[in-house]
Amino acid sequence: MSEEPVLLETMTRDILPKVLPVGWYYHPDACDVLENRYSEVRVILNVMRYSDGRPWAHLSMSRRDKKLPTWDQLREAKDLFFGKKRKAIQVLPPEDQYVNLNPGVLHLFCCLSEDPLPDFRVMGTL
Repeated sequence: MSEEPVLLETMTRDILPKVLPVGWYYHPDACDVLENRYSEVRVILNVMRYSDGRPWAHLSMSRRDKKLPTWDQLREAKDLFFGKKRKAIQVLPPEDQYVNLNPGVLHLFCCLSEDPLPDFRVMGTL
């Protein structure tokens, strides 16, 4: 069994935008929860150090109407919170490794210390 990830609260604060775009606001009860009043999406952000030793940002996104967030909503959140120049990945694990079974939530992960992924463009366009 892998060791438990360690929450990196300082790095979590560092990835949160200092100025939010119009429509976005911090949830009044939690500093790592942001909402968009126009698209009705909610984002939860945190940074963890996993067993690979690297800091990984985790973005969890849902909608108030319980529908799955759209591609554009997920991409907007990725660009806003991880930046346009960083890669983010969506993990589709084997079914026996599912943790969150909420059908209305999407997750993205972004390594903050380096880019651990190959350049997939060698096979064509993405």
